Amino acid sequence: MAIEASSHSGGRGLGWTGDGADVVIPDGVIGTAELTPASGDNTISGTVVVTAEGGGFDVALKGFNSDVPGGVQLFFSPWSKTTTCLADMYNFSFGNLSTDADQPGLSLGDRDFSRGDPSYYLTAVITASTPATTDPDGCVLTPRAVGTITWEVPDTRPGLLAVDTGARFGAGGATATAGASPISYRAVAGDTLNDIADRFGITPDDLGFLNPLTSRQLQPGDDLNLQVALRGGASVPPSSA
Repeated sequence: MAIEASSHSGGRGLGWTGDGADVVIPDGVIGTAELTPASGDNTISGTVVVTAEGGGFDVALKGFNSDVPGGVQLFFSPWSKTTTCLADMYNFSFGNLSTDADQPGLSLGDRDFSRGDPSYYLTAVITASTPATTDPDGCVLTPRAVGTITWEVPDTRPGLLAVDTGARFGAGGATATAGASPISYRAVAGDTLNDIADRFGITPDDLGFLNPLTSRQLQPGDDLNLQVALRGGASVPPSSA
């Protein structure tokens, strides 16, 4: 599925319904990322801290310093930090930040965000607020600093396992497998999310949990992930074509 290069602030795809996570992430620090410059052009440092607190997930930049003129932006990306044009792809934007002070109180969303588990975001990315006029890789937003997010969260859907019980009306597409385990499902005309979930023995909400980047109605040819380990695409971004 091609995803336009833009910033997104949610992971609840259209049409997903259900009861939510089985296990609620407890309050406290649940993720950290140490920022390092993406090139020798800038000096940027600091620690990104993600906290579960009360009704939501909060983010802070601690010990933050940057020499990027004119301000910076912070993004969370579901792709690995080695991805070309990382900041141009699907991401969560925290907007413009100051370049010379800690940044507390940044919101990643309420407890329902991404079905209660935002850990499919892999990388914190800093870019300049004003994009550079040229980029050797052809990127609109040049990553100035990156950090891999280390998550400390419980398994919020213990025992979630998709098992293919066979094609049926409303779920007649093909399944990619590894051994006996389904990895992904390719939708065909006439499919519905309810029928696809039923085919694989999971709930529609579980299907939404496995596919947090799907943000529009299901279309023929769409690939739906069926493994928790590949939630959000893991480290392989989709084609932009």
